[in-house]
Amino acid sequence: MSDNVLLQFLRNGLIDFQGDDEKLARLSQASDSVAAHLRQHPSELFSFVYAAIDPDIGADDPAILKAREHLEEVWPTHVNTFADSPVLAIRAMILNALISNASQNDAFADTLNPIVTSALPRVDSGSEGGVWMEAILEIRTSSEARAQSAWAAADAISVPRFQFEGIEPIAIPHNPTLVNESKLSAGLSAAAGPHGTDGQTGEGRNRHWPNGNQNWVDDFSEIAAQAIKRAVDPALKAPIGPIQPELLFKQLTDAIEGQIQHSLERVAEATKGLQLRTQLVWWKEAFYSPSVLQSYRDMDPVISAGLMAFDLQSPLPSLTPLSVEAFLRETVCCHPDEDAEAERSVEEILRMYTEAKELAPLRQYVSSVSWEDGRRPLISVIREGGDVAHLIEVGTPFDPMSKVTMPDMACWIFLELQALKSLNAVEPEKTRKRKGPKK
Repeated sequence: MSDNVLLQFLRNGLIDFQGDDEKLARLSQASDSVAAHLRQHPSELFSFVYAAIDPDIGADDPAILKAREHLEEVWPTHVNTFADSPVLAIRAMILNALISNASQNDAFADTLNPIVTSALPRVDSGSEGGVWMEAILEIRTSSEARAQSAWAAADAISVPRFQFEGIEPIAIPHNPTLVNESKLSAGLSAAAGPHGTDGQTGEGRNRHWPNGNQNWVDDFSEIAAQAIKRAVDPALKAPIGPIQPELLFKQLTDAIEGQIQHSLERVAEATKGLQLRTQLVWWKEAFYSPSVLQSYRDMDPVISAGLMAFDLQSPLPSLTPLSVEAFLRETVCCHPDEDAEAERSVEEILRMYTEAKELAPLRQYVSSVSWEDGRRPLISVIREGGDVAHLIEVGTPFDPMSKVTMPDMACWIFLELQALKSLNAVEPEKTRKRKGPKK
């Protein structure tokens, strides 16, 4: 695993091992162990990201405690290295593990990207901000490239040539009749001369012997032709059963149907990006919520912004280009009563979201999610009842009194919803037995 993140923390003076490479190796080994844990338990990704990104995270945070268990397994004496709590080193270790997994697994990267993108501007990361921006840049760039490719409109659509192989020949039933050899022999004998070896003569025989030259030839050709015809005609007229092409037609039909189906699938795949873009334009122009069957113009602009984020992500794949966020911002600004520059506190907005009847679909979705222990995304607070400010303060890494514009809030919610969707695509690895402490 690359230790670039740990080295960045060292170079920026955020952690100090006083040049002891053995301590760095121990921290790196613990980071590998955390990375393996997250691959086996991807549902804990939110809590680990928020623990790593929040400078004010406590030592008793569940994600910090789990990461510290991995550190203690490989470095039991780490407490002697740090004058105070080793939380900063543990957070660096978690970030290193996150970047390592994201660099090896696209699904992991596509989940990490929207989590960090939505959270990093909302957290005062101080001197660590530069490390985070550099660490996530490559992940963000690769995710955007995949999204652009998935949403691109194809210039041309290629379909493999039609191949029709392995066809069984048509069976033609018939009753073969053999040529009567004795009759053919007798007929040819008659054509050969006036009498055969048995001395028999009579009509229908050649009147000349071969030394009769042209006279013999004239008789022979006529008599021999008649003899051959009488012998062969019965064989040629043998009855042939009816041809049954049903199997051939079925095989041909199946092959053509398969080719057409495959071609249609290629067309649908190639035009998926165009379909998605068309769907977005239709949604924006209609300015209508499909989840509550109501125009956004008839809602409070604060409420409509949150509902737009929910409605937009519902039909979309988990991977979307950055332009979709820009599209959402512009759609939010289309509300006639929206002041795009006006700021409201996060607590005020979420309190409205917990009460607005229009946002019942969003609350229902949030309530259906099984949240892991530790810090959670902001949308986890959008549910019925409770002290919103307190829930934000103790359950998320965000400040409930921080202020945002409604376009920013819509994108914030959209990214967290997309991250949840992406998380479902991350396949957990099978649990392996963890190694004991290094001796």
